Amino acid sequence: MASSCCPCGRSLQTAGRTRHSLAAASLVLYALVGIGHRFSVSRVFASSPRLCSNSGERNSNKDVAADFSSLSSRVWREIDARAKDGDVKGAEALFEDMKDKVPPRMQRMLFNTVIKACANAGDVQGAETWRHRMEAAGIQPNLKNYGKMIEAAAKAGDVATAEKWLRAQQTSDATAGLTPNIISYTAVIDACAKSGDLPSAQKWLAKAIEAGLIPNIISYTAVIDACARSGDLQSAQKWLAKAIEAGLIPNIISYTAVIDACSKAGDVQSAQKWLAKAIEAGLIPNMISYTAVIDACAKSGDPPSAQKWLAKAIQAGLIPNIVAYTAVIAACAKAGDLQSATKWLAKAIEAGLSPGIISYTAVIDACAKSRDLPSAQNWLAKAIEAGLSPDIVVYTAVIGACAKAGDLPSAQRWLARATDTRLVPNIVTYTSVLDACAKAAEERQSNSSLKCSILELSQTSSLSPHL
Repeated sequence: MASSCCPCGRSLQTAGRTRHSLAAASLVLYALVGIGHRFSVSRVFASSPRLCSNSGERNSNKDVAADFSSLSSRVWREIDARAKDGDVKGAEALFEDMKDKVPPRMQRMLFNTVIKACANAGDVQGAETWRHRMEAAGIQPNLKNYGKMIEAAAKAGDVATAEKWLRAQQTSDATAGLTPNIISYTAVIDACAKSGDLPSAQKWLAKAIEAGLIPNIISYTAVIDACARSGDLQSAQKWLAKAIEAGLIPNIISYTAVIDACSKAGDVQSAQKWLAKAIEAGLIPNMISYTAVIDACAKSGDPPSAQKWLAKAIQAGLIPNIVAYTAVIAACAKAGDLQSATKWLAKAIEAGLSPGIISYTAVIDACAKSRDLPSAQNWLAKAIEAGLSPDIVVYTAVIGACAKAGDLPSAQRWLARATDTRLVPNIVTYTSVLDACAKAAEERQSNSSLKCSILELSQTSSLSPHL
């Protein structure tokens, strides 16, 4: 044969035999030193196609078994990645594929991974459904499971459910090692923070201390976040000081929570001061930190400062997100600077960002303050064209533009559109319509009938407009 006479062919045959010998020798070596159990046989013979084919289905079955019994395998890495992303449907689909193949000792871990997905998605109902399914399968919950149940409620800002699961954990069998730790208490505090319930956040931190636990900086930061969401700057500063007194070192998240409290209070000077303090402490502010300062500028109606801090964030090597751009747009809107508001929305789009309904609402608000009704209506149309679903806040902004323009028919028309889309008008919406009515030339003729229609609508939504 030509191949046997060719030097290249002989070399290939020799190389094949060499690979075969090396692979066999490697297998013997692994067995002798007692480490062969760490590797699948198919991996050892990966360089020898002939041996792999000869091993046939036996090695394939071993690989499949290893896939479901090893956390480092592809299937376990995949379901964990789905869980971390809060992809509940993806995690559930993988669970169904894995449940009959995972060894009994790993079944609880499999259930916990799906519950972890629910927790990261803030899906309380989903987490509880999977918890019940786990118990129905005869699998007892562990400390991690309770933690994820509380975390699911925390992500949803559901204080009552978070407290329910912590109490359930407290009454569980202490001998099973299920006594709540500081992580459990911190998750409840986080739930309180997300709902802006500062008194409850402080109460649960006190309960953790009473239980003999030592709060960490994450626990204190959760309380500071509750202060920020409540707009209580003084308390936020007090709790940061308490954390330092307890010997803890605040991180950038702690400082950012205080800056956020400054933002909610519209206190630009304090926001800038706390950002400077974070830098002095050797911390590196992130985009959230800068955005909190920009938001403080927005609330005080200071576009130049908002733009300055966005520029500083970019100079620091950070990439602004749509929240940062929207804060600048809001600053322009508050100042009634429609031209700058539309310019910054355009810049956000140029940066490859997708403005949300809040961004468009800020521009519409700028139109309202500029008494530019056509532009307000145009921007609402653009938001709808972008595939966004306007909420009552957006419609109210347009109605506000109608009011400032003294255009009662348009105000009534937009109110009707809002209710046609099953949105529930709020007190601001009704007040804007009344404002349009007051400024309309035909006020005397329309005011009485308008009051009646507003009263009827408000009664269905449990509101009491001040007519």
